[in-house]
Amino acid sequence: MEKNSYQEIWNKLIAVEVGEFIKTKNRFDYLPWQRAWVLLMDYYPAATFEFDEMVTFADGSAEVGCTIRIGDCSRHSTLAVMNFKNESVSNPNSVEIQNSKQRVFVKAIAYFGLGFSVFLGEKVESTLVFSNMLDKLTTIIDRDYREIFLNWKEFREFIKNYKGLPIDELDFETVEKMIGFFGNPAGQDVSSWSNDFLEAHTIARLSRE
Repeated sequence: MEKNSYQEIWNKLIAVEVGEFIKTKNRFDYLPWQRAWVLLMDYYPAATFEFDEMVTFADGSAEVGCTIRIGDCSRHSTLAVMNFKNESVSNPNSVEIQNSKQRVFVKAIAYFGLGFSVFLGEKVESTLVFSNMLDKLTTIIDRDYREIFLNWKEFREFIKNYKGLPIDELDFETVEKMIGFFGNPAGQDVSSWSNDFLEAHTIARLSRE
């Protein structure tokens, strides 16, 4: 059986592009644990993981830990049990514990290199992918929706009215769905739009008048 060194594993996994899989929740970027595991399995299918017993402190806060093993190499990480705002909590419930275990699982994998840029706060790769997606959507709107939207600015206003967020703050999955919808010729049939779509479009149009 071929043995892998820490350096060899790092060099291989740090080069894996994860930008298209990054999601954003409450303005925090993260790599879903399912995707992290699938990507790791693509390179090291014999890798294993193990969670520590949760540690509880005097103030009621808690900490979870996880070890990832690839052959003879292992990485261990710990993480405070937090809520959806990334704040440490006292007397955490089962959902908060489970979510934190999933996060520390991804963090431990990142210590091998996979998705490490997310923890560095580096958005170079994900920003590039997202920018390309917006460019694609812009092309579709400018080309096929001139009679529906006056310009890209009106479309952005439409999206903000519909989703409650500027398009730049939406996650990859949402923008990808938009590309699929508006890239389909059927999307140009306004009569088939939902009431929420129509209302958002009307507000956007009125705001430009």
